[in-house]
Amino acid sequence: MCYTSTQMKQHTFPGRTVVLFCKPQHQAIREKISGVYAAATRCNWQVFQSELPPTASNIQKLCRMTNPVGILIDPIEETKPFPPLRRPSPPIVLLGRDNHRKDQIFDCSCQDSRQPVEAAIRCLDQSGEFKHFAFVGHPAHSHWSNERGDLFRSHALKRGSYSAYSGPDPETNKGAAALLQWVKRLPKPCGLFLATDHLAASVFHTIHAAGLRIPEDIAVISVDNVNQICLNVTPNLTSVIVNFPKAGENAIELLRRRLIDPKRPLELMTYGA
Repeated sequence: MCYTSTQMKQHTFPGRTVVLFCKPQHQAIREKISGVYAAATRCNWQVFQSELPPTASNIQKLCRMTNPVGILIDPIEETKPFPPLRRPSPPIVLLGRDNHRKDQIFDCSCQDSRQPVEAAIRCLDQSGEFKHFAFVGHPAHSHWSNERGDLFRSHALKRGSYSAYSGPDPETNKGAAALLQWVKRLPKPCGLFLATDHLAASVFHTIHAAGLRIPEDIAVISVDNVNQICLNVTPNLTSVIVNFPKAGENAIELLRRRLIDPKRPLELMTYGA
């Protein structure tokens, strides 16, 4: 259960609590949450999940109420760096990099972008017919999207030519028109890698609008395996499954290690496909 600020005043949680700041609107985040709960249960910790933004004031408010052993934050929706809290304070662990800091200041459970990209390349290589490859990244240019694009580019150039879409957001009218022209210019047949399944509806519509066939002219593969998206396009989308529950398990393990040794060096644990 997630709590608003009004509901927080009505609940207290005695014992060993972990506060989790996240908004479970995406399948990936819900899977991370399931990993947090499973690992926390093994540690005999209770999870207090909040959809409030993880500002310093909200963190301190929940700390006063729950007296937690630690704070977990999924930073995917955040637009500002997380503030370090005044000590003494419970340790903070991130379920993803702080996108606004080059040098991380918290322990972090991060995705190993190499594994999904390598899985996508292996899938495209199975046919042996692709000498041309292309990439459509997330319009917000998130670090995970950029990493996937850079890695895919390095693999693709070893096999042939490479192109990346760099126009406006494909889900806008201007972006849809730009994507259509880009798709028409791609050499065929082409292996197209999407940074995330959420791009599939726009990209599939564009390919069909260009009079091209999937997968004969353009074979499409993506990442995240969001079932409703993969099954809602024609033909169904091939997508790499990422071990998102492991992200939550890693976060709990990082918190456990930090509690055992508060002065240990910062650590980054990864999870893959």
